[in-house]
Amino acid sequence: MKKSLLLLFTLLVSTTLFAQGDVFGTPDSISARGINKDAIEITWKRVEGATEYKIYSGDEFLTSVKGTICTINGLEPETKYCFNLSAVNETEESAKSADVCAETFYVCDTPQNVKANVVLNDPNFGKKYKITVTWDIVDGAEAYAIYVATQYYPEGMMMGTVTSNEFIMGSDADGELYVFVKTICDTQLIIVSEYSEQIGVNLNEDIEDASAVKAPANLTATAKSTSSIELTWDAVNNASSYFVYRNDVEIANITGTTYVDENLAYDTEYCYTVTAMGSSSESNPSEEACTKTLGESLAENTSLFNIFPNPATDNLSIEANEEITEVNIYNIIGVNVYNEQCTMNNLQLDINISDFNSGVYFVKVKSLNGETVKRFIKQ
Repeated sequence: MKKSLLLLFTLLVSTTLFAQGDVFGTPDSISARGINKDAIEITWKRVEGATEYKIYSGDEFLTSVKGTICTINGLEPETKYCFNLSAVNETEESAKSADVCAETFYVCDTPQNVKANVVLNDPNFGKKYKITVTWDIVDGAEAYAIYVATQYYPEGMMMGTVTSNEFIMGSDADGELYVFVKTICDTQLIIVSEYSEQIGVNLNEDIEDASAVKAPANLTATAKSTSSIELTWDAVNNASSYFVYRNDVEIANITGTTYVDENLAYDTEYCYTVTAMGSSSESNPSEEACTKTLGESLAENTSLFNIFPNPATDNLSIEANEEITEVNIYNIIGVNVYNEQCTMNNLQLDINISDFNSGVYFVKVKSLNGETVKRFIKQ
């Protein structure tokens, strides 16, 4: 009887030890790591015979999984969390493992103020469309990842990474695309932000063509003489030359921004426009500028004195009916070519004009009572 009871006790103890230790054990080789600002990933070694695993925070049950990896979401940033787990089969649950702890990442801010500028046919770029994406700098950012979504890739695909807040990409295809950016706060731990706001970009022929030059600005026309007018205008980026038009007729093609139009009619108005020539096309015309060539710049008054002979060759005589104080002679465009301050009781002057060029001149005589202008011709 005693031998039978001893054998039964031995069988019960052996069966219990075998079931708890060798047949179904507690999970081990457990590790935990933060994977972003609000999630921690837990992994462990498979337990033989387990059909699932229960994850706890202390004594609080969180979730159960069938595999050997579990991600706990919805956590606070920069916070330490500890977890333990047990193995479960159809009839029993193992003892809980020791705690394993990890910390969530800090918040990685999302890029703000994302913009996209599109240029068509940039002569210094190899694609039809040059797309420059910019955004505000994020404090603590190590890099940025740029993504593009299209109708063919609605989920978005990464186009590249940069360390600055500008990214340039190109396209030869028309259409619509969406651009968005992520901040990479830690390239080793792969701490990244949420996606920025998506920016829509339309690639079409309505975009201003960068290869087309703009019309010259600030065209001015200034009369230089009775037969010439000077034109000036602002330089145009990427212009190889300029076409000058007088009264809508092309008169010159030059590379500079100044042109003198000569051999014009006396005292006549002329109107001008200028265009710029780019690599493959001519710009629109500038604003029109008009002016007159010079005419008689001094009004003629026949009172006060007489001049003779007129026309004159070598000498010009002036007779006045009151005292002369000053005499000035001007050419047809108003340039002073002779001046004489006169002495007291001077009613007549003889002036040597033999060195004057042939043409029309004006004599301005001043007296104590005023001044008078007369015209004469030098032969």
